[in-house]
Amino acid sequence: MQPTREFRFPELTVTAAVITDPGCVRSNNEDNGVHVHPFVTEDRPERGSLTIVADGMGGHSSGEIASSMAVDSSRSYLQRAVALQPSNPRAFQLLGFMSLYGEKNFEEAEANWKKAISLGGAAVLRLTHDHDGSFLKTCQGSLYISRNVVRFESDNNEHTFETTDANIKSIDVNNKWRRMFQLKQGSFKISLKREEKSNYSFAPVTGKTDESKMIIRLIGKRS
Repeated sequence: MQPTREFRFPELTVTAAVITDPGCVRSNNEDNGVHVHPFVTEDRPERGSLTIVADGMGGHSSGEIASSMAVDSSRSYLQRAVALQPSNPRAFQLLGFMSLYGEKNFEEAEANWKKAISLGGAAVLRLTHDHDGSFLKTCQGSLYISRNVVRFESDNNEHTFETTDANIKSIDVNNKWRRMFQLKQGSFKISLKREEKSNYSFAPVTGKTDESKMIIRLIGKRS
């Protein structure tokens, strides 16, 4: 009889970023897209990741409307999920992500993420992480804000940190002159109380200071 053998498969890592460009021909952008995965690492093999890519019509009439409709349809499914399971934070998390990156609706994104956090879930935001103090060396990744924990995961898994709310000393939105020098609009700095590396600088991919201020409110810290 052959002995029982246990096989362990490597964890599947999904790395994704969303960027769109109107190109050199059309003046308006016809594309939409979002990507998000669960906050709890252990849930990812079971629940997977969600990616929505809504491509325009390649110059046909109202291509941007068609791609927007695809995102709207996804939103309606998530709203239906909220109605069916109002105590489940997942749909609120995804609605917040779509509101910000699919529709640029900061107010609705914050409301949905606050609800997700209150239910034990997390807000998920896409950020650029500064490595050298000038944003000349950077990486992109996701910032997860839950009830008591803040975690950044870089897409390449090389620059990742996690801390508790209690260990955050302050969060400062960089002033106008510092943003001009660093060439990153909306950049901000998280200062920690007890770490070998005490400061972490980020910039929202939207380039909006309003998003940085929203992050501060979601974490509940003020400089």
